[in-house]
Amino acid sequence: MVLLLRSFLFVAMILAGAQLLGQDPFFSQFYANRVYLNPAYAGLEAGTQLILNYRDQWFGLPDATSMPFQGGYRTYNATLNQRMPCFKDIERATFGIAGSVFQDETGAAPLKTTGVGLAGAFEYAFINPDLKISNGLSRLDMRMGAQLSFMQSSLASGDFIFSYQLDPVTGVVGASKIIDVATGPYMNMNIGAMVRGSWNHGLQDYTIFTLGASLSNVNQPNVAFDEESANVVLPRRTTLHMGLTRRVSSMKGTRAYTPTSIAPQFRWDSQLGGKFNLYTVGSYLLGKGHYTGIFYQFNTPRRPATNTGNPIGGRNSSTLIMSYGIDVRSLLDVGRRWRDRATGWIVGFSYDLPLNGINASSSVGTIEVNCRIMLADLKSKCRILGKNELYKGATCPVSF
Repeated sequence: MVLLLRSFLFVAMILAGAQLLGQDPFFSQFYANRVYLNPAYAGLEAGTQLILNYRDQWFGLPDATSMPFQGGYRTYNATLNQRMPCFKDIERATFGIAGSVFQDETGAAPLKTTGVGLAGAFEYAFINPDLKISNGLSRLDMRMGAQLSFMQSSLASGDFIFSYQLDPVTGVVGASKIIDVATGPYMNMNIGAMVRGSWNHGLQDYTIFTLGASLSNVNQPNVAFDEESANVVLPRRTTLHMGLTRRVSSMKGTRAYTPTSIAPQFRWDSQLGGKFNLYTVGSYLLGKGHYTGIFYQFNTPRRPATNTGNPIGGRNSSTLIMSYGIDVRSLLDVGRRWRDRATGWIVGFSYDLPLNGINASSSVGTIEVNCRIMLADLKSKCRILGKNELYKGATCPVSF
C-alpha cells in the first residue's frame, strides 16, 4: 500500500502542471488504457502496475501544430492499478482498485480539462478453476466496476474579441481582453461490466474471449462556464468491446518455439443519443514480449458535410490505425532464449493515418505512446490466484 501511495503521488506531481480538453477523449490503443475503456478492468493485473498514456491528435491542422509534441490536440493519462489480496479466503473472488490522473488540450484554443479518478472492480469465477476440463467451457469470469472522477474545465486566453471592438470600416479596434473562466469542480461517474472466459478445444488448444460494456458520464454533469446560462451537460457515452485470442504458432516442441496468437477485436462507441457512432475493428498479433496491431476506424451516420473547407474535408472520417509494442525488459534480458526472458515493462506506439474527412492532405495524423510497468507482483497466499488469471499482464503485451 505504501508503494501504491508513493507511486500515485509521483504521477500526480508529474501531471499537475499539464493542461487538458473538456470532451471525452479517445485512445486508439484502448487496451493500453483499459480503466478508461471500462472501469471493470481496475486491478486486473496480479500486482501493482503503472500505466502512462500520451496522445497527440491531428497535428498539421490550422488549429493544431505542424509537428507532434508541440501542442495542439493532446491528451495525457496516468493510471496506477492495484490487485488486492484474497478477501477472507474467498478464492473465486478478487478485487482491484485504480487511481487515475488525466488532462487534455483542445487544439491551439485555451480550453483545458483536468481530473482525478478512483475506480474499483470485483471479479468472480463462475467455474471452479480447479476443475480439469479438456473440452468445452473451462473458464468463465464476471467483472464489474465503477469509477468516480472529479474534474474541472477552464478557459483562459488573451485573444477574445468582443462586439464593441469591431468597427465596420477599420475592423478590430483596441486590444483583446484577457479573461479567465472555469467551471466549478464537478463529479463524473463511469460504470462497466464484462465476461471473460476460455473454451478448450483439446489439450493446450483453446480460445480466450472477452465481452464488455461500459457507460460513461452516467450522471451527465453540468459543464457550463456561466452559472446563469442554460445547463450544458456532458452526454452519456456507451461503449461495447469484444475480442478473441487464438494461438496460431507452429514449431511446437522445438527449441525455436515461441507462442504466437491472433486476437481480433471490435469496439463500438455511441454518444449524443446515437447521433454519433464510432466503430473500430481489427486484430492484434501477439507474441511473448511484443505485439503488432492494425485496425480500421469509421463513424456513422454518414451525413453530408456542413462545410466545404479542404482542411476538414467532410463531417465523416475514417482512419487506419497501426500499432506496435515491445517489452523493454525482455529486450534487455540478454543471454537467454526470448521465450525465457523476464517481462514487465512494455512500451507501445501507434500511428493513425486519416483516410478521409480530416484527411491526409490537411492532417499528418495522430500518434500515441504508452508505457506499462509492473512495479511489484502481488504477494499472496491465495491458492488459485494464478489460475484465476486468463491474461497475465506481466507476460502478455496486450491484456483484455
